Amino acid sequence: MSIKWISLLAVLLVTADAYAGETAAIKTPKDQINYSIGVSTIRHFKQYGNGGDIDLNMVLQGMKDELSGRQLLITEKELSSVLLAVQTEIIQRKRTARALASMPGTTAPVGAGTAKP
Repeated sequence: MSIKWISLLAVLLVTADAYAGETAAIKTPKDQINYSIGVSTIRHFKQYGNGGDIDLNMVLQGMKDELSGRQLLITEKELSSVLLAVQTEIIQRKRTARALASMPGTTAPVGAGTAKP
């Protein structure tokens, strides 16, 4: 999962927080673009098994802190380390799933292609 995707998700969730509880309507091309980005971002997380593991409150807090310029709850070094660890785990699980799937008479275990930070 790249920092680009996480940043994009952050922007989307801040916008979503402003409209919490309301059903959005697509009224402009900009709305259509933003909605499409939101759907695509969540699909990306689901593809790697992270869709159900997202704590929207913490995601929103991180987004708000970054956008407002407030001090982050973790250091930049910790941020990079956490994101790198998640990416590494995703890659390792995908490799394991592919290796198991390529072996005759075996199937990948449930969750082998997913990562849980």
